[in-house]
Amino acid sequence: MAPNAAGFSEDELRTLAGARSFERGVGYLDAVSGLEVGDSAVIARVHGSDIYEVELTLGEGTGTGVSGWCDCPHGQEGNFCKHCVAVGLTVLRQAAIPRQRAAARARASGLEAWLAQLSRDELVALVQEQAARDRELRRRLELRAAAAHSDVDTLRERVLALVDPRPFERFGYVEYADARGYARQVDEAADALRALTAGGQAAQAAALAEETIRKLGERTGRSTTPTAWSGRPPMRWLTPTCRRAGERAPTRSGWPSGWSLTCSGTGTT
Repeated sequence: MAPNAAGFSEDELRTLAGARSFERGVGYLDAVSGLEVGDSAVIARVHGSDIYEVELTLGEGTGTGVSGWCDCPHGQEGNFCKHCVAVGLTVLRQAAIPRQRAAARARASGLEAWLAQLSRDELVALVQEQAARDRELRRRLELRAAAAHSDVDTLRERVLALVDPRPFERFGYVEYADARGYARQVDEAADALRALTAGGQAAQAAALAEETIRKLGERTGRSTTPTAWSGRPPMRWLTPTCRRAGERAPTRSGWPSGWSLTCSGTGTT
């Protein structure tokens, strides 16, 4: 298959992974299963010492046509691991990938067209039906509703519960196997803070983010200053972004750049 049919080449996989991981990935080609091709991403499982989930994002990544995520220990450290290589090579060896991506685009377009023709009541009923079946979706929608109504007390309770690592800790820390579940909850908390900021409550969002960091410091025994947490992925996701031009967020002196509040039209505070 031509290298550009999937949006990346074998050489790019080698560059991303490094020679050693690339060669090890070649040995995992027969371990790839459950390949699902979308318009912009490919999801698959790779069987090794455990069963790992891999997601390749096509057409993105700095200077490349692909970026990857894997829930293996090496992948969760931010590396393009051997499992990502195996899935990437599998994609390159499948001649049907362009057709499958086109089919995925058609399905997405069809879904959008169907949703657009539903009435308001039908849409509300559909969302309620899905929320009743999907706990995570219901929780996200409840948080967005609380943010829309500036219900800071409810948001505070839920955000602090979502970022609490203790339910995921079995040996005093969050293991790799549980990291993705914890990361999803932190992502929910971040979405709530962004929604609160977008609703004109930047000061409340910043105060809640700061309280969250402090509580986590108390629970883990780490320093409570934001600098002590910089570089830890869950914490970076808590940074809210102001969406309304002219809205000034309170200054947090001593916060590293990754924690700053960026407001449209006002610069970084």
